[in-house]
Amino acid sequence: MSERDYYEILRDLPRRRKVWDDIAELYQDPKWQDAVVRACRESGYSWEELDHIAHYEVAPTIWSSLEYYLGAGEPFFSSDWLAARIVKKVGRPHHALVVKLLGRRMMRPLDQSWREVERRFKSGGGGGAD
Repeated sequence: MSERDYYEILRDLPRRRKVWDDIAELYQDPKWQDAVVRACRESGYSWEELDHIAHYEVAPTIWSSLEYYLGAGEPFFSSDWLAARIVKKVGRPHHALVVKLLGRRMMRPLDQSWREVERRFKSGGGGGAD
């Protein structure tokens, strides 16, 4: 990720945080698909940007702590925790390499849910926007 991209994320933080939060919920419960589709549509991002957000921003952040949180039986990630971790991770020089090497593995817990979100987003169905 270039320095320019990093600063674009910071400038767009309020809009991006809603998308981060909803995508992160898919890791805990795939029933959040409707909320995620709705948030994705309302964000105004293209599907390509949303897919990038899921793969390069949310997945690496959640994946590194997923086992601990899912086994703890406690509330999932807070919005503030998620935002702080994403901003910290995407700013690291080696972040893109880690995602390239582990990206598919990091997305595996939500592969099916994310594909369904994509289908609904692109078809205009689901997410309460029918």
